[in-house]
Parts: sequence; structure tokens; C-alpha cells
Amino acid sequence: NCTFQLNEGDTGGGIYTSTAMTLTNCMFQTGMANHGGGIYIASASALVELTDCSFNDNTSERGGGMYIENCNPILTDCHFKSNLAASGGGIWCNSGDPILNTCHFTSNVAHLGSGGGMVCNNFSDAVLDSCIFISNEATFGGGFAGYAGSYLMLSNCEFHLNEAIHNEQGLGGGINFSGGNGGKNSTSLFLDNCLFESNFADRPEAPLV
Repeated sequence: NCTFQLNEGDTGGGIYTSTAMTLTNCMFQTGMANHGGGIYIASASALVELTDCSFNDNTSERGGGMYIENCNPILTDCHFKSNLAASGGGIWCNSGDPILNTCHFTSNVAHLGSGGGMVCNNFSDAVLDSCIFISNEATFGGGFAGYAGSYLMLSNCEFHLNEAIHNEQGLGGGINFSGGNGGKNSTSLFLDNCLFESNFADRPEAPLV
């Protein structure tokens, strides 16, 4: 039941952690950092759990709300709203294996890159169940993006009104991912019972997913 507001830092505007941590019903608001405007998590061998936490109006170069580095946090019923970053408006995940359950991403923006709601990069293995992405915006992957050997499993997720817009070069209104060439850097995307509705990409030949 803590509030982190108007905090600034280089890594983690509100919190930087490299140890085990449990947060419940906490709010991260209007934080600012180069990486992780709200929180930066780098706990490779320690359990980090966040439940009923909200990330609102945070700003960062990568990971407006949260930056995940080489760790495996579990997020349940967390909300990311109106966060801003160059890439990863809500969450930037680098070499991490996060598990997200019933999380919501609303009106987050990656104004120069990928993943308005969330981006996974560099061999991240992400599992999302019953997550909802609404009205997020990026150049690539308005709702969600995955690259560079990541393994992505999305079940029962919904994507509504997300946009990929950049001078008619936007790709993947709902999701954008780079599949690679079958080598070690190939990205795998698995979708099960997911809904895509009214997403948009402004590149004329781009698929809306």
C-alpha cells in the first residue's frame, strides 16, 4: 500500500531492486528515469512479485512504467496507463522471463520505437494470460512487440484500438514481432484464444495484427 510519486533516477525512478521483493497494492506515478520510469527489476536469482500495482504517467527512454533485466518477475492484476518511453511504453523486458496474469495496458506510448504496451527483447521468454491491451501506440507493435530470439506465449489476451503509426511505416497495430531466419535469433510467438479488434497500422501493406 505504498505510493511512489514524482521520483527521478537513472535506473528506476521509484525503485531499483536486485533482491527478492513483494509489492501489493502499490502505485508508481509520474516517475522519471533513463530506464524504468516507475521501477527497474534486475533480480536474476530472487523472486519478485507484484500484485494489484499500478503504473501511471511515468516516463523513460526504455520502459516507461517498468524495466525488466535478466529476471523472472510475476505480475498479477497490475495496470499500466499513460506511460511514455522511446520503446516499451508500459514495460521493456531485456533477457527476462516475466509472467503476467490479468494485467492491463491502456494508452501507453512508445513514441520512437516498439511496444506501446510492452516489448520483449534479447531472448526473453514471456508468458501472458488474460492480459488486455487498449489504445496503446508505437511505431512497431502498438500493443506488444517481441524480438531477438524471444519466446512469447499469449493466452486469452485481448488487443483493442492499438496503433502502429509513423509516416506510413508503422507495423503491427496489435503485435509486431521479428521471426528471424530460423537461427538462434529467431523469435517464436504462440497465440491461444486471443482477440484482436480495431487495431491499426499506417503502413499501407501492413497486417493489423
